Amino acid sequence: MKKPIASVLIIDDESQIRRLLKITLGAEGYHVLEANNAKNGIKEAQIHQPELIILDLGLPDQDGYHVLQTLQQQGHHQCIVLSARNDENEKVKLLDAGAIDYITKPFSMSEFMARIRVALRVQTQQSKGSATIETHGFTIKLSQKSVFFDQEKINLTNKEYELLELLAQHKSQVIPYQILTSTLWPNHQEDAEHYLRTYIRKLRKKLAEKTDNTLIETIAAIGYRLN
Repeated sequence: MKKPIASVLIIDDESQIRRLLKITLGAEGYHVLEANNAKNGIKEAQIHQPELIILDLGLPDQDGYHVLQTLQQQGHHQCIVLSARNDENEKVKLLDAGAIDYITKPFSMSEFMARIRVALRVQTQQSKGSATIETHGFTIKLSQKSVFFDQEKINLTNKEYELLELLAQHKSQVIPYQILTSTLWPNHQEDAEHYLRTYIRKLRKKLAEKTDNTLIETIAAIGYRLN
């Protein structure tokens, strides 16, 4: 029997949503766990230790914000919020509390699956890592936290390096804004989008000094990728 790609826990009181996500995720090779309220969701997370949790905010027995806090305290840091609430302050609050992404209902299933894949790739790269990443003539040495172009070291700030490393680990793949900001500035979500634009601009300028190519591409309304 083929080993599942990863285990995903869906905490949502809408049976139709759980069924849709279970069918879609299952077809892609994920092991899917379900819970219809906060109490069962926290219990399932404790027992099965899923790699990713999909959390609805409007649960019948407890607000999703408090569930997220409980999950964070238990060490479950890979949590994507799924909600019909589309308030910007609400999003900031949840991302600042530790959610790695926020998806608003109704949602595109293809985009939803893409965000699942990105979240799990980021988790895998952070836990495993590799000694060296090579892309577009640049060499990123993870153990040294250094970047070279044709053996010449590129002077980057710590945050510029972290941003480039994250993009390079998933080159040619779009990383949503929310993943980048929650990974790089987990405690400053209110200003994180401004920080991200600033560092993208600085990083592009430094990379452009070594190559004529536009390496970092903006995907409107979604995120960035190393082209």
